[in-house]
Amino acid sequence: MKKLIYTSYDGDNIHLIELFISFVLNTGNIPVNPTNNLGYYLSTTYYENNKFECVKDCVSLELICDELWIFSDNENHQLPEGVIFEFLEWKANKGSNVKIIPIDIVKKFFSGEWVLSLNEFDYSCDEVYKLLNREKCKELEQTIFLTNQLRSVLLLDLDDKYFKYADWVKQKAFEEGYVPLITCVTVPVYKLIECQIFEPADKYYSIIRNKVKYFRQVVEYDERECTHRYESVWTLQYCSVPKYVSKNWAMTEIENNENNENNKKS
Repeated sequence: MKKLIYTSYDGDNIHLIELFISFVLNTGNIPVNPTNNLGYYLSTTYYENNKFECVKDCVSLELICDELWIFSDNENHQLPEGVIFEFLEWKANKGSNVKIIPIDIVKKFFSGEWVLSLNEFDYSCDEVYKLLNREKCKELEQTIFLTNQLRSVLLLDLDDKYFKYADWVKQKAFEEGYVPLITCVTVPVYKLIECQIFEPADKYYSIIRNKVKYFRQVVEYDERECTHRYESVWTLQYCSVPKYVSKNWAMTEIENNENNENNKKS
């Protein structure tokens, strides 16, 4: 059974998150990446530069996962405060082993220099705790969130062809008090192709669906005659995508007319 893997890393390594996602997919599991789903700039500005509020949403995503994998770029595993905080949340709420995977190992795997085996990177929470900066831990432990203090994760089923609208969908989720988790962002079809994985993306999405209580399907138009098995439907217009809310979004009159005619359906 595929597991949901929360990918944790120093923010200075955001440029490597595509590698982390591919690495997890190559293990046969499902990566839940906070940067991709929340948007570094989007979440930071929405919460008015309040780091605790931003990390709070990361923790919401983390705690729906089955495992915590920390991607580290130093040998002695001296982790930054954000990663330490995610670990402390895991220790307090889950308590199961975590993996600390050197980033060099990830690079070696993709260059063909390392055979995929993760047993040596498995640590108990107590083992990891002993490695951490005591002063940082002491301060961060004063602010540990309980599950009932977190915002709920909202799984958003967005078709791959609307991938470009993901930021508007995330923004709408924030506005409604949810933590966004978007299907085509979490497991993009292009990633499955890149990793030469021939399973349908829907197989991954159904596993994620079983982990998340709240769900919305995001559609271009709400065709009322269709019978949906979903709890609720959001349209791209509801998510304030400019093409669907502005009468003059296009560059030509012809396309504006086409858009406006279609928008009447929603």
